[in-house]
Amino acid sequence: MLKVDASCTMFLTEKHTSQAPLKNVSDFDNVISDMNCDNRNMKNRLKPDENRRPSKLYLHAWLSKKEITAESLAEKLNTSKSVISKLANGRQQYTQEWLERMAFVFECEPTALLRDPEIESADEIVSKLSPEAQRRAIKVLKALY
Repeated sequence: MLKVDASCTMFLTEKHTSQAPLKNVSDFDNVISDMNCDNRNMKNRLKPDENRRPSKLYLHAWLSKKEITAESLAEKLNTSKSVISKLANGRQQYTQEWLERMAFVFECEPTALLRDPEIESADEIVSKLSPEAQRRAIKVLKALY
């Protein structure tokens, strides 16, 4: 038998009475939340933000630059060609894991997949400069900031 002293009982009753009353949720609320979500098992879906747009994945451009076919990329990533097609056409959202796996195959940084491969990034341009030219370029960029 469990023995409870008076202080423990008082603590339990204070804790219980200080809690906010539970809100009753009607079946109508559940129906409304289900109508806003494509997946009925996932109740907490993020709402689209008009100020945020998804980044474009330049997968087609990287495939042509590295002269890799979608089939061979799918084989190297241990997935199907349809998944690569969905990623390339924006019908499937990419994750950090997908970016890292594809960057390994393309021998680039994961963030490079989010820009056109024909346009050099600022890091690539600066890395080609001599150390003195790099210091000058950074001073110029800081002055523009």
